[in-house]
Amino acid sequence: ARNAAYLEILSKMPWDNFVESTVGVQNTNALPEIYKEGAIFSAAAENYRAAVEKLVLATKSNDEAGVKAAIRGVGPTCGNCHGTFRAWVKL
Repeated sequence: ARNAAYLEILSKMPWDNFVESTVGVQNTNALPEIYKEGAIFSAAAENYRAAVEKLVLATKSNDEAGVKAAIRGVGPTCGNCHGTFRAWVKL
């Protein structure tokens, strides 16, 4: 429950970095599609926040199966943005 609460706080933070004034900023893995497909990006961000919120609520229910299901819902919504809006760099 504690970690879900931390995740809830963190889930609100990244979006502050994707505003019009950041278009063309160097040394970022953010793809231009963030700005070209702003509605899709915003919807993906909202889906992620909603999944995290479901996780937080599930942790308060003491329902292990519900928590596990909610955890499985967070990963894909997080990965959706990374898969669509982030350039992958080989290390």
